[in-house]
Amino acid sequence: YEPLQPNVSSGGDEVALSFFSYQPNPDIATDEIEAHGQEISKRLANCSYISNYAGDQVTLELIKTLPEDEVVFWNGHGGYGPIVKSFLCSGEYFDWDAWWWDWDYYVDCVSDRIIRRSTEKQADLACVTSKFIQHYCGDLSNSLIMLASCHSAQEDRLAQAFIDKGADAVLGFTDTVYTSYCLNICDDAMRTMTSLNVATDDYYTLEEAVELAKDTYGDDDLEWGEQYGYSKEERAEPRIIGTGEYQLASMRTVDVSLQDSMDGEAIADAHVIAEDTDGNRYEATYQHDATYRLKMPDGPYTLQPSAKNYAQMQEPVIISEDCSLEMEMRPGRLLRVWVIDESSGLALENAMVEYQSGDESNGIATDADGKAEVWIPLGNYEVQVTLAGYIPCDPVGISVAKDKDDYEIKIPLKKRPTLTGTYTGRYEASQGETGVTLEIVSEDT
Repeated sequence: YEPLQPNVSSGGDEVALSFFSYQPNPDIATDEIEAHGQEISKRLANCSYISNYAGDQVTLELIKTLPEDEVVFWNGHGGYGPIVKSFLCSGEYFDWDAWWWDWDYYVDCVSDRIIRRSTEKQADLACVTSKFIQHYCGDLSNSLIMLASCHSAQEDRLAQAFIDKGADAVLGFTDTVYTSYCLNICDDAMRTMTSLNVATDDYYTLEEAVELAKDTYGDDDLEWGEQYGYSKEERAEPRIIGTGEYQLASMRTVDVSLQDSMDGEAIADAHVIAEDTDGNRYEATYQHDATYRLKMPDGPYTLQPSAKNYAQMQEPVIISEDCSLEMEMRPGRLLRVWVIDESSGLALENAMVEYQSGDESNGIATDADGKAEVWIPLGNYEVQVTLAGYIPCDPVGISVAKDKDDYEIKIPLKKRPTLTGTYTGRYEASQGETGVTLEIVSEDT
């Protein structure tokens, strides 16, 4: 998650983390970095693996365009000189024609922005120094630069150039380093930073992640190489320049206090959940004084507090910092109504249970078991049940109060009488009368 603020994550659509990998030198390039970028995209919302630039794709012009808000994973040769200090090899060959005929290129060379170096597999590579980064790169705010290269952190100058452009941290190595060791350290640290640290209930920082990687692969590459029989004179260690507190994602602390909307009393024994737009749910823990604590990344959420004898509610919020929220919950009780046939005692499905308080009227239908259940706020109500083919029941008055339990009512309905068969009798009709209305006064009539 790359943020609007340094080192702060976000789940909102307006921000995103991008992961770029640069592998300029084919002899040490690996497909594992690209696979890891795809894995990060799956593990973190709003994180996307953009591209793996390899070989001659890693040009001087490409290096100039490093954008802000990203993770740069650089896997290539590096070197160290007495004047320029640490430098990085690009995938572009040194242009001798430009040296003679392109004034800007010539100035870059005599100013030590571009230098020439040959490796065992590639001759005459164009390499960039701290002066190149300072002169050409734009805003690198909120970025993490991981330099899996020899000498990349032997001295601060190269890393500081990235930081001066806005990068939060640079991870490099202090000397000539075994390729597998530096890749393992960088890769393992990135994987760890996508996970929560149970000790802090937050995402791992860069410093924490590097220390865990060193526990696995050794404090330096000589310690790692001993198990494989490797040996060399220089000892290379991973080194962080900038803030070791850098995080790919950061958890916010949100304290939610619940109060009764009628009397303002604190509500304990509640359950508070926050759900983000991707369906991820974060459950609060109870603190004290009816306060519930959530730990979650920045972004839009729906808060869903619930408590016995209170209406369930949903409240949209946008979290961008540690904060405290107050929420009022409306008290009430459950109304349970069971509707049956008066004669047979059988349950009546689809009966309409209407409950009215003042001018406000609502209704709910019974299920296959003849039952209807609904939460209603405190107040005085009249409950009436209707069903086609049955006589409506007389209104039942109830008073819903905090000192009373849920209401359970069993209501029998009487079938409407129907006339069948032949009826005889005497009726004197008035002149001009064309219809007769019969009033049923008894089922036996």
